[in-house]
Amino acid sequence: RVPGGRAGVQEAVRVAFGACGDLEQVKVLDGKNCAFAKFRLRACAEFAREALAEQPLFPGSEPMNLRWATEDPNPGVRKRDAARNQAELASSLEAQGVCLTPAE
Repeated sequence: RVPGGRAGVQEAVRVAFGACGDLEQVKVLDGKNCAFAKFRLRACAEFAREALAEQPLFPGSEPMNLRWATEDPNPGVRKRDAARNQAELASSLEAQGVCLTPAE
């Protein structure tokens, strides 16, 4: 049994993985012994995978088996994520003084 049920697992995942970087979403699958942590940056996800691999989520529990999730098959989600990533990149470059508008 997990302390706090689904909400307890979700909070434990949020705390453990959130220590590795900014999380966009934590999703726990009921009855599947499975959760997904979506990071804002891939580098944070890579760090979390290395740092938390084979570590228990709760004291005395089995070690976590961490794997990469597959890409979302929903084309709308993929398009939205690509647009968001492009906007974040453009914003970052503009903040560094890079002009993205083509010269005429």
